[in-house]
Amino acid sequence: MDGFWTWDVKRDRVYGDANLSDYFGLTLDEFSHGASLERCMQSIDVDDRPRVRLAIRKAIERKSGFREVYRVRSEKMG
Repeated sequence: MDGFWTWDVKRDRVYGDANLSDYFGLTLDEFSHGASLERCMQSIDVDDRPRVRLAIRKAIERKSGFREVYRVRSEKMG
């Protein structure tokens, strides 16, 4: 499943599309108004989190884009 999200680093708000809201355990309204990155990280598989955090940190340091494949776990989607 593919989905897209955008992170406003200065405000620490993550905005996502309808495909991802259920996977991150957020309502579409919550995701469209923004959730904290930490809130979204809670839905990422615990084994993938260190790699995702590292990739995000590198993207910030390099002022580059971020593209990563990772597993998301949610109560609603399994």
